[in-house]
Amino acid sequence: MLIREAIPNDKEAVLALLDQLCEWDKCSKFSEPSFLAALEDNTMRIFVAEEDGQVIGEMTMVTYLAVRHNKRYILVDELIVDKNYRNKGIGNALMQRAIEYGKEIDAFCVNVASRKDKKEAHEFYKSIGFELKDYVFRHYL
Repeated sequence: MLIREAIPNDKEAVLALLDQLCEWDKCSKFSEPSFLAALEDNTMRIFVAEEDGQVIGEMTMVTYLAVRHNKRYILVDELIVDKNYRNKGIGNALMQRAIEYGKEIDAFCVNVASRKDKKEAHEFYKSIGFELKDYVFRHYL
C-alpha cells in the first residue's frame, strides 16, 4: 500500500469515496470543484491510500495558524476507507501520515473531526492515540 498526495487524476476515485462517507446524500454532486480547488490550496492536503493502482482511502486535512500558540495545527476533516478495505490498517496509515506531516511543518497538534454519532470512528481514533479534547459547535448559514 502506498500513501501519497492526491493528484487531479484521483478525482473520480475520491468522489466515489466521499459518497461512501455521505450515506445520506451523494457528496460527489457538489464536491468535484472543491476537490480540484483543494489540490491548489496551500493550506490543504489530500492524501490517498493506493493499492494495486486503485485509490482505496482518502484523507483531507487543513492547516491553521493558532495565534495563541504561534504555531500551526492540522484538522483532519475527512478520513474515508473504501468499505471493502476497512479494518486492514489503511485508516491508521493515513492518520500516521497526518501526524508525520504535522511534524514536518512543526505543527503543535493534529485534530480530527468526527460526527458525534460515529462511535466506531471515535474508538478507532482513541486506539491510535487521539483523545477527546473539545466540542465543536456549528451554526449553519
